[in-house]
Amino acid sequence: MTIDVNGIQELHIFSATGQEIKVDVNASQVDVSDFENGLYYIVAVADNATYRETFLVAH
Repeated sequence: MTIDVNGIQELHIFSATGQEIKVDVNASQVDVSDFENGLYYIVAVADNATYRETFLVAH
């Protein structure tokens, strides 16, 4: 599974425990297939707006 991050200026992904997962913000997509099972939170900044989303990884 990948997340399209094209055009995002700032990206933070956190696990449910609050640990930040380092990702390459210069990439057009982030591959989350290696993430452990669990709930993750995304905070992204694009076009001077902040977006917050959650996603679940279940293998």
